[in-house]
Amino acid sequence: FSLSFIHSVSKSRVVDVYEIRRKKIIQIRAYFSDHGAGLPSGPDEPGGIKWEKQGGQFVLFMDRPIPKLVVRTDKNYENRLKIQGRVVDLNQWEDQALLLYVK
Repeated sequence: FSLSFIHSVSKSRVVDVYEIRRKKIIQIRAYFSDHGAGLPSGPDEPGGIKWEKQGGQFVLFMDRPIPKLVVRTDKNYENRLKIQGRVVDLNQWEDQALLLYVK
């Protein structure tokens, strides 16, 4: 699955990609087009494996376990969850913190 949002500083879309392994959430990639505060700057990020530029975007490949995935939504930043080909607009609810977990 993936989570995407408009970054508050760079004003560009960021897409974070995750896998479920052994009932745990693992972040495996981050895609973004601009550098800025709060965005990865190289493969030395926690869980970082390698860094590439693909088609005008930066891609950080990683293997980062996320023990508690909390998404803080804000209607100004177009928060989206994509899972099994379906896109869920997380801004359909009031701005809040959403906890995502594996059952």
